Amino acid sequence: MAFFPVFLSIVFVVRNQSARAEKILSDTASCIASLVSDYEIIIVDNASDDDSISVLKTLTGENGLPNLQIYALTEEVDADTASWVGLENALGDFVAVIDHSTAWIPLS
Repeated sequence: MAFFPVFLSIVFVVRNQSARAEKILSDTASCIASLVSDYEIIIVDNASDDDSISVLKTLTGENGLPNLQIYALTEEVDADTASWVGLENALGDFVAVIDHSTAWIPLS
């Protein structure tokens, strides 16, 4: 697979994904790390009412995933507004936005 010398920002908009969050983010990090020179993963939690925030907090801890940012919205908003939260905080040369309804299929 090709390697690109860019800084890539991946923005995930999620809601009530506590059961799948760790696997999705781990798979994403390992896939993206092999493709680009630098990356960040930005999670916008769209007012989940499960334990998503505590799961995501654990993933940002010392033994968690690198390059991970979490933004938790207190009230549910439309997908475009939630995406803007991630876009406004993205630093990458390129940004990909993936909302919670998108099936994320790792490239590897």
